[in-house]
Parts: sequence; structure tokens; C-alpha cells
Amino acid sequence: MPEPPAATGAAAASVEPGVQQRVKNLCLDRLKAEAAGPTPAAAQKSPPKVTLVKVAFRGDVKEILLPANVPGYELGIDYAYKVGNNDARTGTKYCRANLTDSTVAWQWTAGP
Repeated sequence: MPEPPAATGAAAASVEPGVQQRVKNLCLDRLKAEAAGPTPAAAQKSPPKVTLVKVAFRGDVKEILLPANVPGYELGIDYAYKVGNNDARTGTKYCRANLTDSTVAWQWTAGP
């Protein structure tokens, strides 16, 4: 499996368990929201439903520097999803979280 991009700044030895859980929750909530997609307008046909069928975190949460030297955290996520009744597809995303304003950016992705 490919390695994530090098994080900007030095990684911390360990991140407090409470902070790790907050980063995991923020990243997972964003992944679920993206899978759910936007609600179509009343006159529009609904797109096929996307369902997350598996989510696994890749290693530990790492402390990094985000753009503009803002402190943040990075976490890799392996996931599988289904679109409608089709077979499951897999992917990997690296979530970069800013806990100050609760924002998430996907830094690097791989998958079909």
C-alpha cells in the first residue's frame, strides 16, 4: 500500500488520547457527510445512494503543521463504499484536521 505524503513539520512522539478521538470523530463525520452527498432539489432525481461499508484508521494521529504554520493533525483512513447496488470499492484518504476551527481537508487519496 502506498505511503502518505511527508507531513510538513516534525511529527510529535504521541498525541493525547482525547485529541486523537476528536480528530477521528471529525474525520469520520466528514467522510460520512461526503458519502451522503448533497440533498437534491425537489424537482431533481436523487443520485444513487453511497453507503460506507467499512472504515479503518491507518496508524496513529500525527501532529503536523498545516499551511500558514497552523498546528493540526493527520490521520490515514482506509474505507470501502458501495454506490447503489454495485460491488464495494475501496480507497484511502489522509485527513488533515484543524481543531481550532473544526475543519478537515483531504490531503492525499488513493484508490480506484
